[in-house]
Order: sequence, then structure tokens, then C-alpha cells
Amino acid sequence: MKNKLIKACVLIIIVLLVTGGSYLVWDVNRIGERIDSYKNVDVYHNGIMHTKSYGKHYSEDGYYYGQKCPAKSR
Repeated sequence: MKNKLIKACVLIIIVLLVTGGSYLVWDVNRIGERIDSYKNVDVYHNGIMHTKSYGKHYSEDGYYYGQKCPAKSR
């Protein structure tokens, strides 16, 4: 009984690691993909790790699209 439980736990961990790794690889390949637009401004996929910086991005007229930081709780 104990041996079956250990095997089941190992199998679950392997499945979760493979699934999570596959999702991260898929997500990294989508970074920069146009996903929508708002008021004629394109919106791009930033990846699951939205706090990671992928470089500075400027519009054609020099406007810098910065990263909005979460508001600090007071």
C-alpha cells in the first residue's frame, strides 16, 4: 500500500513538472504576439512572468511604454 502511494505521488509530480514546463515554453514563444488593440493601440502578450522586463519599447513618435508597478498598500 505504501509503495503504491509513493509511486502515485511521484507520477503526479512528474506530470505537473512536464505540464508546467510545457506551458512555460509555449508562453515564452508567445511573448510579443499581438493579442488585441485598444483605441487603435496594439496590445501585446507580455508572458506569464509579467514582472520580468523584456527591454524598453518606444512608439514611432518616441513615446516610452513603461511598466506599471502595483500600488503599494498603505
